[in-house]
Amino acid sequence: EQNLLQASEHEVNILIPFEGYPRDVYTAVGNGEELEALYTQVEAEEAVGGTDIYYAAMEGLRQLKNYDLSQYTPAIILLTDGVSDGSFSDFRDGYEAFGADVPVFSIMFGSADPTQLEELAELTHARVFDGREDLIGAFRSVKGYN
Repeated sequence: EQNLLQASEHEVNILIPFEGYPRDVYTAVGNGEELEALYTQVEAEEAVGGTDIYYAAMEGLRQLKNYDLSQYTPAIILLTDGVSDGSFSDFRDGYEAFGADVPVFSIMFGSADPTQLEELAELTHARVFDGREDLIGAFRSVKGYN
């Protein structure tokens, strides 16, 4: 609330912590206790090492298959601080097979490779934001598209 990033009562937020692979999946529906629990989970996360943004984004698409996307404005938001392993071409093939236009926004930190992120953004009609200076502003910008 203090950062003007409130969720709506029907919003679904899915957190997929990842490194070289997605470590887990947490879901919060609405803007109440589930979202607060998700926030607590985010605070407990630690960067461990390894980065595969493509695998994480594909897991995001797999999670979206559980929803009627006509009822939502879906988006994937990657937060990354490293150069990704994995395969852009495998992601591209999976994204095209998914059959829905889901933007993959990125917020970069540390040594994230803007070239990799821009390639994802171009494919998915999204944008890349720099979170190194203003994380809250980057999230506000992403929410403005969603």
